[in-house]
Amino acid sequence: MAKYKKGYKKRTPEQTLLNIIVGMVITVVLLVVVAFIYDLATYSGSYDDFTAVTKYENVIGYENEEVPVGDDYIVYFYSDDCSNCNEIKTEVLKIGEKINEDGTKMLIANTTNMEDSETYLEQFKLDINENNPGTPMVVVVTDGEFEEVVIGSASVVELLESIESGEYAPFN
Repeated sequence: MAKYKKGYKKRTPEQTLLNIIVGMVITVVLLVVVAFIYDLATYSGSYDDFTAVTKYENVIGYENEEVPVGDDYIVYFYSDDCSNCNEIKTEVLKIGEKINEDGTKMLIANTTNMEDSETYLEQFKLDINENNPGTPMVVVVTDGEFEEVVIGSASVVELLESIESGEYAPFN
C-alpha cells in the first residue's frame, strides 16, 4: 500500500466505503440497543392486563377461575376522566403486576363502565360504609368479606406498596 510523504496510508475508495458501512452498522446496532433499554426502563402496562370487574354487585364476593370463593383480593377503582388516577396509573400498574405475581389478586374496575350503577351502586356504598366513594379507590376483600376501603392517590399507593411488600396485616 502506498504512503503519503508524512507516513499516512493512502485509502482506496473501497476501504473508505467499507469504513462507512461498518460505521453505519455499528450506529444501527447501538440505536437498537438504546431503544431496547429505553423500552425496558419505561413501563407501558395497561389496565387490560388485569381482570376487570364490571358490576358493583360483584366487587365483594367476586369469584372466577383466578379468584376462588373466599380468597383475598383487592379491587382498584379508577375513572377515565380522573386526573389523580392518571397521575398514579403507571405506579399502580407496576405494583399491581408485582401483587399478582405474589399470589394476591388485584382486580380493576373502571367506574365509567360499571354496568349496574343504577341498580347496585347504593347497595355497594352501604357494603363499603362509604357515602361518597371516589377515585382512585381500593376495596380490600379478605376471605370473601369486605375488609376496608382506601380512597385518594397517596393512600392508594401506600396501601398497594404495603400489600406488595407483604406488610399488610389482613393478608398475612
